[in-house]
Amino acid sequence: SWSKTTNGSAATTTPYATTDTVDDAIAAMMGMPEPWFLYVSLNAPHTPYHTPPASICQPSGCAAPLCGNLSTNPSQLLQGKAMVEAMDAELGRMLTVLDGVDPRAYVIFMGDNGTSRQMVEAPFITQRAKGSVYEGGVNVPLIVRGPGVAQGECSGLVSCVDLYATIADLAGRPASTEDSVSRV
Repeated sequence: SWSKTTNGSAATTTPYATTDTVDDAIAAMMGMPEPWFLYVSLNAPHTPYHTPPASICQPSGCAAPLCGNLSTNPSQLLQGKAMVEAMDAELGRMLTVLDGVDPRAYVIFMGDNGTSRQMVEAPFITQRAKGSVYEGGVNVPLIVRGPGVAQGECSGLVSCVDLYATIADLAGRPASTEDSVSRV
């Protein structure tokens, strides 16, 4: 049970929030005229930690699937991991639809902050997680796919402010800012 605001009106709703957000994203991408830009912001795996609905999770291929397989009264760490698996499943569903709409679309996936203290595991320590200036507090995933994006890993530093100039560059639009650098 959570409060969802749509077009300025708040109402209590009960669908799983990650599923609901992906449903809204899919509906938007199916109805937008070209050219279009879609920004999707998921709240998982943020607090409150909980057990996601088992119906979301298709753990095929997972070495130790948690989503849909948690015991009674699981730890916040296990719930958080299950929430990540549920988010992954929902992102997979959204990307499958996107591939049917525009298989050449660019996708940028980025975390918003470091790992929360409830989800820190050795060798990392909770004092150097989310909310700190240490690696665990500021290092987040950034995954990009699209035409011309080479498969691999890059150790270069990117700031979220660089996304503005990068997206504008990909769209063929000028972006003049002093603190955003295109990574194209």
